[in-house]
Amino acid sequence: MATFDPEHKKFVVPPGLKEGDTQKLLLDDGRTCMYTLPRGSKPGETHIIRADHGTKKMMLRIEKPDASTRLGLIMWNKGDEKHPVCKEVRPDGAASGIVLPGDVLLTVSVDLPVPKAIEATSLHGTAELLRAATGIVRIAVMRPQPAPPSRVLHSGFMHKRSPKSLIGVHAWQNRWFELSPTRITYWELALHSAQADLDGQIHFFLGEQRGTIALADMAGVREDRSNLRRIDILMKNKRMFVLAVPSAEDRQPWCEALRQALLDALSAAAEGVSLEPAGSLPEPRQEKDEVEDSLRDEGEDQPALDGADVPPVCRDSSRLGEESSLSI
Repeated sequence: MATFDPEHKKFVVPPGLKEGDTQKLLLDDGRTCMYTLPRGSKPGETHIIRADHGTKKMMLRIEKPDASTRLGLIMWNKGDEKHPVCKEVRPDGAASGIVLPGDVLLTVSVDLPVPKAIEATSLHGTAELLRAATGIVRIAVMRPQPAPPSRVLHSGFMHKRSPKSLIGVHAWQNRWFELSPTRITYWELALHSAQADLDGQIHFFLGEQRGTIALADMAGVREDRSNLRRIDILMKNKRMFVLAVPSAEDRQPWCEALRQALLDALSAAAEGVSLEPAGSLPEPRQEKDEVEDSLRDEGEDQPALDGADVPPVCRDSSRLGEESSLSI
């Protein structure tokens, strides 16, 4: 059995709020963010939200008078990132106000009882060193830098055809796709092997973001006639993305969501209205090889897309790594 956690936040628009209003949200990892209701929002609607962030490397300095002093950190392992993540900081701990929820611990160095510096690759090893330390504790962390949360209009697994081919045959790459009011974004999947060792199940989480498709650059959406799972994203520069949904039943919801989002984006642009969340980060550059070299129908060149071509990844969501947490 397999599970997947897209790390979404659900938000029901309360009475009295309208588009343009802001609401403070508490995320599952302890962070808070300000969500600006997008255009057309109405009370009672359920919004699926993604709150991404960049990162910044920092060196933190904590004073620990003796070994009995608690830092107040609750750390956990998430996925195969190797490094422990701070899940919570207790207000009465020595690290309060210094380490923040979401900080990824990279290295730890202590002066006493003996000088020692380690790379924080083991949750238990890092916790033991921090518990025994006295004096000055230095922790290098990678700190999330909040970005404005955005609404997810539609999401799911799809295969993306690689623009490169071998003897006319293209490879297909499994990706997690999300449609927002301004773009399509897709990620690789990463395997949570540590959690699999605990319960015998296969767990996936979002890995590296592989690219984006700006709705402003799209010309249209085409449904392939010969393959009921294929969707062609037509670009204004005469290129296209070729996608394949897991089943024929998944294609119509995706196409309807894409066309409506494209229509809304065009309407907003005609009115001079931006659909980007306030304070958005610069758009990541699209990979050079992520688009087709020309606009052409290659339906007969692609391999057959049957059920066996879709990896056995369940769409159920569950938080990962909760069992692997330690308090210091």
